[in-house]
Amino acid sequence: MALITEFPFGAEIVDAIKALGLRIPVYAKYRNYYDGVHDMRYVTAKYRQKYGSVFAEFADNICRNVVNVPKARTILETISGDDRTDDYFKKRRLDGLQRVIHRDAYLYGDGYLLLWDKGSGPIPVKQNPSLIAPVYDSSEPGKMLAAAKVWVEKVEGQKRLRVTLYYDTEVRRLVASTGGESVSGIEKRHFEEYALDGDDAIQTHEFGVVPLFHWANQAGPGEMGISELADVIPLQDALNKSCFDMLINGEFTALQQRYATGIEDIKLGADGKPVNPFEGKSLWTTGSKDAKFGQLDAGDSEKLLLVVRDWRQEISVVSGIPTYYLQSDASIPSGTALQVIEAPLRDKITESQVVFGNVWEDVFSAATGVDVDKLTAVWKDTAPISLGETLDNAIKKKAIGYSSKQVMRELGLSDEEIATIEKERTAEEEVKAKQAQKLMTRDPFGDGPN
Repeated sequence: MALITEFPFGAEIVDAIKALGLRIPVYAKYRNYYDGVHDMRYVTAKYRQKYGSVFAEFADNICRNVVNVPKARTILETISGDDRTDDYFKKRRLDGLQRVIHRDAYLYGDGYLLLWDKGSGPIPVKQNPSLIAPVYDSSEPGKMLAAAKVWVEKVEGQKRLRVTLYYDTEVRRLVASTGGESVSGIEKRHFEEYALDGDDAIQTHEFGVVPLFHWANQAGPGEMGISELADVIPLQDALNKSCFDMLINGEFTALQQRYATGIEDIKLGADGKPVNPFEGKSLWTTGSKDAKFGQLDAGDSEKLLLVVRDWRQEISVVSGIPTYYLQSDASIPSGTALQVIEAPLRDKITESQVVFGNVWEDVFSAATGVDVDKLTAVWKDTAPISLGETLDNAIKKKAIGYSSKQVMRELGLSDEEIATIEKERTAEEEVKAKQAQKLMTRDPFGDGPN
């Protein structure tokens, strides 16, 4: 048996696991808000008691768009530099795996991938951020010294704590022998080597680095990431409250409310409360001379709707997501206006491509053995652009020497479509040439040759 502190970087690993314990409930909250499971904030106890069951599952969920929009703009096309890297990208289907890793980075702030070889080559496996505790070198920011994966395993009705330690040359698999499944006091817990599943407790590898890779959103080297929802959740709560107010306003004031005053001889019910003399009657009449009748105007929800729109606008400002992604009735601009509105999101994506691209280059270098200095992450251009701007760019590229085929490829045409266009263009030019030849041989002073 051994304590975690007895392993290499043990004290740092213990601190990292404790920090993970603090992040886990925050990660869970981010996931709930992404899924539309929101807390009822800014609501009184009386309101919750009366309407809580009605609106328990209601949410005007903007959080999903706040995460999905940048995720959809962060698409890795390949890693250039060597045929091996391109083959590895296709073989391991990283076109799909990258999407969920980038989603985790934007949603939780942290995304992780484990690289492991069980005999068929290095396999990339996405990891749950709630289970991973990385340890970075304080003297060399960005260099990962070790990492721990911590989770609870249930076997035959019993729960036990599992810990796997990742190093640059080996992996150690452990299981807690005392203390149940909690990480509380983990520095005092005793662990045994785990090999009950048939695999060795200690496994070596030749990656040369810790085979666990970390995508940290809005963070520097060696730092934990920040979720895109960190500043949005309070605004989302306020948006939900405004929507609740609009619904309750519609419930009570959508129809005109009638009233009567000066009614005498009001009868009391069995409970001692006045009985409505007009209950169930479509026509209200009374013999009381002092009676007065009237009605209240129907409630106006337009002002409340403006508040809802204002909260959506505020979420747009804080998150950097253009308003037309968050407002159903917003118009989509074009040209210079589109570039200005897209600037915050474009800056966010550019930063992510640089930071995330470095991590992907490290992954491919470890997986293929190609020197990382020879690798470059190639990202898909996902910025919206109008048809006029697209064609204008194509004309400019043609003017500086791009071939017609290359320009058409960049416009999205396939090789078959390009071949058809060239064939039709050749036929048109032949017709024009024949017509020009006829015009040149025609006698301009007579009716034609004798």
